[in-house]
Amino acid sequence: MQTFIGSNDLGSFLFTYFYIFVFGACFGSFFMVVGLRLPQKENLITPSHCDACQTKLKPWHLIPIIGYMALKGRCSHCGHHIPIIYPLFECLTGSLFMLIVYLMRFRAETLISLLFVSLLLICTVSDISARKIPNIITYPAFVILLVLRLSLSQLDPWWFTLLGAGVGFALLLLLGLLSYALLGQKGMGGGDIKLFTVVGVVIGPIPLLVTLVLASVLSLVYVGIDFAITKTLKRKLPFGPFIALAAFGSYLYLSGMWDHLMYLFK
Repeated sequence: MQTFIGSNDLGSFLFTYFYIFVFGACFGSFFMVVGLRLPQKENLITPSHCDACQTKLKPWHLIPIIGYMALKGRCSHCGHHIPIIYPLFECLTGSLFMLIVYLMRFRAETLISLLFVSLLLICTVSDISARKIPNIITYPAFVILLVLRLSLSQLDPWWFTLLGAGVGFALLLLLGLLSYALLGQKGMGGGDIKLFTVVGVVIGPIPLLVTLVLASVLSLVYVGIDFAITKTLKRKLPFGPFIALAAFGSYLYLSGMWDHLMYLFK
């Protein structure tokens, strides 16, 4: 498999992907802020601070990964432990950006891939932290990805994009109504329905059905493992992270990135 660089210079190759990783890690830090603050209707430009002592963090504290390592995982003022999820999430985002660019190279679909993964990451943080996915995240994502999918990289046929959105919305809405009618409790949240609608825009109606099945299986596996450990069943389980994981898996296969990954390991 040839790289997009078109050069045998290993130094240039490593520098390029290191730059992409850093670029992704910086976005990962921002995605974490967005996912945590928007559900609480907090200002995104408010300076970050320590959760324990409220001391404002200095600019060098906010450098992705490096800032955490320099602080040794603790607030410089009160010594409060900083959750390791922050640098891990930054590493994850940087790695995903690097992987996508490597597998997709520079083309129209790469932009859609990066935006789609960014949406999934933000929604995962939001749903885990606050049990909701705000409209301010899904509405702009729907418009942007719909325009990009129709203009830059259409599904074949083109109306699969619109059909995918319709199926995604109707399917989860129906499941939510059935859950309420049969079990007497709220099923799918509005955020889950809207996220699934955006997923339908990107991958189309048929892969969307596979995504729903996969997300359901993943959630059941999680519930089973959690019950085996804690011996209790959680009544409220955020479904957004499972949608995100399943959607990324479906897109990985649909976009051809999975085939490229398998080629690398041959």
